[in-house]
Amino acid sequence: MEIIDLTSSTYNDDLIVIQFHPEYKHIKKSNYKLIGGIKTIDLNFIESHECYRVSKCGSRCANRLLQIECFSRKKSFDSNCPIGCACSNRNFTNREYISLEICHEPSRGYGLKTVTSIHAGSFVIEYVGEVINTETMNCRMVQQRVQSPDDLDFYIMALENGFFIDSKLKGNEYRFINHSCDPNCRLERWNVQGRTHIGIFAIRNIEAEDFLSYDYRLETPEE
Repeated sequence: MEIIDLTSSTYNDDLIVIQFHPEYKHIKKSNYKLIGGIKTIDLNFIESHECYRVSKCGSRCANRLLQIECFSRKKSFDSNCPIGCACSNRNFTNREYISLEICHEPSRGYGLKTVTSIHAGSFVIEYVGEVINTETMNCRMVQQRVQSPDDLDFYIMALENGFFIDSKLKGNEYRFINHSCDPNCRLERWNVQGRTHIGIFAIRNIEAEDFLSYDYRLETPEE
C-alpha cells in the first residue's frame, strides 16, 4: 500500500508536490490572489462579538458558538478574546490538524484516513485551495468538461457571497476525502479574521486507521 504522510517534518512550509500526482500542488493555506486578497466578511462584525470573560475557553465561548475563531493581532493589539494564549478556539490559525495519511482506499482510488482516534465534534483539518469568484468557477467547470470530458472529479466548494474554493490542482490532504451517504465527518464554515474558512469536523467517534468521508451532495455547487 502506497502511503503519503503529509504531517511529516520532511515537508517544508512553502510548497509541496505530491509525487504520485505531478499536476497537484500541496499548499498550507488558501490562495486569495485571484480575488485580489479581499476579505469576505466585515471585520466590524467579528469585533462586535467577543468571548464571555471567563477564566478558560470552553463551551461558553460566544465566538465558538457562532463559529467565529478567536484572534489577537500583535501589531494593532486588537482581540476578540480575553483568554490569550490559553484560548483553544484557534484551530484554523494554528493549523491544529489530526495526524492523517493519504493511501489507497479499496475501490475508491486514493483516500484519507486518520492515524489516531478522533472524538465526535473534533476539528480534523481545513479545506484549502484557490479562492475564486462565480465567473471563474463557471469558466473552470466548462473548461474541464470541454478539455477533459472523462474527468468527472470537481473539487469546488461554495464559500459564501459568490466566492468558492477550488482545490483541483492546489490544496491539501482534505481533497482526498471520499464521498459517503453515511459519512463520519461534515463541513463547517467559520469566520476567521474576516474570511470564511471551511473546516472538516468529526460527527461521531472515529477509530484510528478509519477512512474519512463526508456527503458531497450537500457541499458541491453542482453534482
